[in-house]
Amino acid sequence: MTRRRGATLVLVLWMLILTGGIAAGVTRATRDATRSATASAARTKGRYAAESGVEAGAAVVQRALEQAEGDAARRTALLNRLPDVLATALGDSLTLGDARAQVTVVDLNARLDLNAADTSALVRLLSAYGPPPAARRTAQALKAFMAGDGRVARPLRSLDEAVTVPGVDADLLSRAAVDLTVDSDGQINTRSASPLVLAAATGGRVDAPTRLLFIARGWTSGHPLTHELQAVYAIEGSRLTFVRWRERDR
Repeated sequence: MTRRRGATLVLVLWMLILTGGIAAGVTRATRDATRSATASAARTKGRYAAESGVEAGAAVVQRALEQAEGDAARRTALLNRLPDVLATALGDSLTLGDARAQVTVVDLNARLDLNAADTSALVRLLSAYGPPPAARRTAQALKAFMAGDGRVARPLRSLDEAVTVPGVDADLLSRAAVDLTVDSDGQINTRSASPLVLAAATGGRVDAPTRLLFIARGWTSGHPLTHELQAVYAIEGSRLTFVRWRERDR
């Protein structure tokens, strides 16, 4: 009888351990599912907030262009101070329920376009950020990548992609990123480009941007995840025309 009771006690103890393990597993799974759902909701809200930021920024610029229509001097002055125009209209950030967004605008014609610039222009610019031999190797690697198989061109879609091209000095390209883009039309804005870009570039010159990049970041208050959208627009007369879109979590 004593042995039977002992065996029953051991069995009960094992059942308690097993039940406890199952309960702990269920608790962990529930906690993980809750975290995943929270992160997914935060990402969705952040994305919509960032999209709203892009739309709001583009609307501000569109209205300003329409107001300056027919006045060339006013239009040129406006286009060369768009960050101030945007900041005045939208403030530091947009509040959308429990989500928020920040948006900035970049004059792409103030930068050298990797897709449009020739090898010599790239070497001149990159040499300001690193040794000339590394600059030349990087420029040649980029141009070889973009040439593809010689039949179909393969333009770079982002600076992040450019950094991964075989043969490229990633550190050098990252240091030079402030003066580079893949989204312009190859023209250089003489009023906003740095002396370095002006000295390196061989493309056409303009006195106001013809391509803009809106960068919007959206997030949910209290959550660390931020979603970033980058939208490129061409300026055609008094109209903004959508060109391309990129996005990522940060």
